[in-house]
Parts: sequence; C-alpha cells; structure tokens
Amino acid sequence: MKYTPLLCRLVSLLRLGLFLSCIVFGASVHAALKEDDWLDAVGSRRDLLLASGASRRVDLSRGAKTAAYEVLAATAVEGCGPKEWPQYMVDLPKLKVSDSSDGPVEMFALPPLVRYLYQFGDCLSSLQKSELIANFVALNNRQRLTAHGTLNHAVMRATSWYLLAQYFERAKWTDWDGKVFDSIALMRETKSKLAQRRSHFFNKGHYELLSPTYAMVDYFPLLNLIDFAADEDVRNSAESEALLELAALRAHSFHGVIVPPLTRKNYDQMNSTDPTSSYTPSISQQILWYYYGEPKGFENRDFRSGEPFYAAMLALSKWRPPAAIRGISSGSGYRIRYNTPRFGVWDALTPIEIYGDSLIGDEFAIGTGNLNFQPAGYSGHIQTFAILLKSDKPYNQIECYHPFWKSNQGEDAWSTDRSSPFQQMYRYDESSVVMLFDIPDKDPWPLNKDNRFWKDRDQHANDLLKVAACRVSRSFDEVVFDGQWVFVRQGDVYVAMASLNGKYEIDEAKSSLLRDFYSIKIRQARSALFFRVERRKTDADFNDFKSRMKSSPLPVFDASVGSVLVHEMTGDVTEVRCRIEKLATEADWWSAVPLILRNGHDIKPDDSFVIDSTVLSIRDGVLRVRSDKGDLDLKN
Repeated sequence: MKYTPLLCRLVSLLRLGLFLSCIVFGASVHAALKEDDWLDAVGSRRDLLLASGASRRVDLSRGAKTAAYEVLAATAVEGCGPKEWPQYMVDLPKLKVSDSSDGPVEMFALPPLVRYLYQFGDCLSSLQKSELIANFVALNNRQRLTAHGTLNHAVMRATSWYLLAQYFERAKWTDWDGKVFDSIALMRETKSKLAQRRSHFFNKGHYELLSPTYAMVDYFPLLNLIDFAADEDVRNSAESEALLELAALRAHSFHGVIVPPLTRKNYDQMNSTDPTSSYTPSISQQILWYYYGEPKGFENRDFRSGEPFYAAMLALSKWRPPAAIRGISSGSGYRIRYNTPRFGVWDALTPIEIYGDSLIGDEFAIGTGNLNFQPAGYSGHIQTFAILLKSDKPYNQIECYHPFWKSNQGEDAWSTDRSSPFQQMYRYDESSVVMLFDIPDKDPWPLNKDNRFWKDRDQHANDLLKVAACRVSRSFDEVVFDGQWVFVRQGDVYVAMASLNGKYEIDEAKSSLLRDFYSIKIRQARSALFFRVERRKTDADFNDFKSRMKSSPLPVFDASVGSVLVHEMTGDVTEVRCRIEKLATEADWWSAVPLILRNGHDIKPDDSFVIDSTVLSIRDGVLRVRSDKGDLDLKN
C-alpha cells in the first residue's frame, strides 16, 4: 500500500521550503471546529508525523525495539525501500532481545511487525512470509504467548499473537510451558484474556492509565485490533478499551500535559519543545497532540528523541474517535477524581493505590493525591502534586515533594519519585491546598539489602532527608519571594504559596536545577504549605492579590501533632492530620492518607467509582462522556 496523497502533500511541503528538521508540530483544534476541519487537522498531523519518520535514517543496528518502528514509518512514506527493510522484518523473531526473560522475541517489535504484515504485506514475497512464520515456529517452546508481564507488555503480546495467528491461520504455536496451540485456539485464548482485561478496566481502571510513558504503549496495540481483527467482537472490545484510554487522558490533562496524580512517570512532561536541552519525551503526550493538537509547541525532536517512534502507529491507523470523545474540553473547569488501582494481571483483584482529587480548567490545573503503598514495592515513579499554569514555555508547573523513595540521588535530583508517604495533602475551596510533611528520623521499613527498591534509599535509612522541596518554573511572568510567601503570576492567574512552619531556603541547590527552576526548601521534620490559585478579578491586580493573601488568616499548623486547621468558605472547619497506618486487610501494605475531620466527622475517601467528573465518569462498569460534541455511554 503506497500513500500517494501523502507523498503529494509532502512534496508540496518541500516546495514551500519547510525542511523536515524544522517542522513545528503546533496545529491545535478548537472545540467548535466542524468534523471535516477536525479530520483535516488530524490528517495534517498524521502527515507531519510520517514526514518525521521519513526524515529519520533507518538504522537497523539500533535493535528491534527501535528499528521495527523506523522501517514501518519509512515504508509508509517511501515504499518497500531497499531489500534490507523487508528482510529485517522477516528476521525479527531471530534478533537479539533486550531482556531474555521476556521471551525470545522482542515484544515491543511485535505491534509494528503486525501492522507491517497487514498494511504493507505486499512488500514481502510469499517465500519471505513462509520464512517469517518458520522463524517463529523454530523458537519451539520458548514463546511468551499467554504471559502477562506489565500492563503494556500484556496488551502488546496478546493483540500481536492474536493477529499473527489470524494472519498465519494454519500455523502451530508453542507456549513457554510447552503447550501447543493451533491458530484458532491461540486466537480463542488471547481473545478471552483481552476481554478479561477490558472488563476489569471498566470496573477498576488500571495502573498505567495516566502514565506519561506507558499509557501510549497500552494504547497503540489496540489500534491494530481495531484496524485488522476479522472478529467484530474483538474489534468492538478493542475500540471500547481505546476509548476509555483516550477519554481518561484527555479529561485528566491540561493543554496536553497529564495532570497528577501520575504513575510510572519516567521523564518530565514538556509543555513545548526545549531547544536548549537534551531530554527524553513523555510519549503519552503524543496521543494528546495527535488527536487534540496539544501541547501546541511540540517540534520534530519531541517525536525523535530517546524513545522508539511509537507515534507512527497512531499515524498509520485509519481509526478516529467519535465526536463525544473529541469534544472533551476543560471549558469552564471541573473537578476530577481518579482512584488509581494497583497493578493486576488480567482480571485479578486490584484495590485502590492512589486517591486523586484534581481541578482542571482552561487557565490552570491543580493535581493532588494520597497513597496506599507497599514499603518494599514499586513506588518511585509516582507524582502526587502539581499546579499547572497556561503557558507556551517548556516548563509550566509548580511541584513539591519529599525525597524519600530515591533519596540516594540527593534532594536536588528531582528524579522519577515525586511522592512520599510522609507528604499528604487536602484540596478545598476548589483551588486551595494544604500540604503536610511529617518525616521521622529513620526509615520505618528497613528492607533486605538485596531489595532493588531499598537500594534507592538505604543511604538515608538512619537519617531521613528532612526537607520539603519545591520547584517553580523560572519562565513564569512573575515570581516574588516575600518572607514566608512565594507569589507567582502567569498571565491573569495568580498563585500564593505560604510556609506554615519553617523558613524558606531559596535557590540553595545544584546549578543544573537552577537553570530552569527556582528551588524552594523547608528544613523541618514537620512542616506545612498552603497554596491558593485564583484568576484575576476585574477590580484587583497581582499586587492586590498579594496584599489580600498576606492579610487573610492562614490555616493554623500544630507542629506538636502535625495537623492543620482549615476554615473553609462553606463555613466548615476541617482538621487535616498526617496519618500513616497499616492496612488491616494486607500484611505488607500501608496507608498514607490523611485524617480529614470536617466539623468533627471523619471523612473517608470515596471508593465508589473509578473516575468521577462532569465530563467523564467510570462507575459500575459504565463509561460516560458528556462533552461539547455530544454524549457517549459505554457499558462493560
């Protein structure tokens, strides 16, 4: 299949002098655009993505995880290419894998191989196709046909083995344990597991749903099923799961930046390209850019750095979401709560790990969350707090955390760990937050020296870092330090941040951090912060806001017990107190969810839903979307 219209468009671009290395991926979609305009906008972004793929030098030595996507993208633009390209796809099952425990085939290369077969199968001769299936069969009993791994591993494997079995309908497949499947049986088995997965997601959500890295990898393999599965039930199931993924990302994002609480965060999200530094993009943002045109400031490098060219899978799919999903917009703003479940295998029980409570509007967003956690487990890639302000600069966040999970890297690392059991918070009055830090002298959960997560924090086990660390982007219009206060202005949005206990250290940090951020620290075992975000009022400017904040009563911090007393605008009086306790139902899990006493009544987290907001809800197995472009109800 050759993309003749695409090539014509690319030629037109080149005639206009738009060199591929300087392409700016900045097209945005206004909520009021007609459907044809939206399709045209996505079509333009598709072409620009594939142009980016064509501009790559296909390097087959980079390993199957990367090279398979490069061959796929280049084939879409340039045709079958040199003989080495199709032969490389044939040889994929024989190539060295990055992790032998995942099986003999590079699982990240399976989805592009599947799409190559179905979309560009005419690039392979009948002999090459026979050679390809022979390469799979030659692996004997070493294939991970029904294995799970992480959530994204599972969907890459199951969707790919299903479609490979559909393509090679007479083949025999041997699983890791020696069980032999014919193609019909393998399709039946993987269909069942995928149905379990989708059903569970509609009832409980999933751990990687808001991952800035892995939501992308959970999403694009579904497009293969939507485009190529012959079984209507399989296609419909895949589309339902894709709609859930896409709706959640859109509803829980702010102009293309996913709002905390986040899981499996490997890299900082960018609000636009930063031409002055080298960074690995958070690839899940590419989904938001492709369908919604945000972040607006993405450029070629945001699709070509560090990670494989997964975005090619979006560009090559014919599927488009329905109008209701396209119409999800922050509009005048909404509260959104997401109860993030723990990791689970297929449809295994997954209790709640993170209670999220966020506010998202057009000009700013506030993301907050509190944790259940496993001291010996995987918690070092979670972010529970950020304030995001509308900007065209690369960094548009105010972040705070206690460096615990990866404290061996130091207090200025700002690595993947943006949470701590000793940091808890409460959002109220829509755009106010109190954040408490209650840090003990020693790590309460010493582990075996061989535990891989202990190795990230063991150096401070007997003397935990007693610091509340914040960073504020230097790109904001104004940042003012005034005693216990920090004030930020971005356009007509104002932020006040006050220390309720302890003096600030300003910019006493590594120079690498200070290039882009102000560093703000409080060195106390027990401390608290207060935040307030407001839009400019007609008769009050930034100076008026600062004066009003400084003259208004602050929440009262009691250092003796680590609590804050808040007088809410509703008239409620609420005490927020740090609380860490062992979960009664499980021996190795703990709760770091604060005690909330509102007018003396204990307010428990609400676990009756997966996602709750006016634009998107997932409750009792039903996904509901209410958007500017229509409504959508999907049942499990």
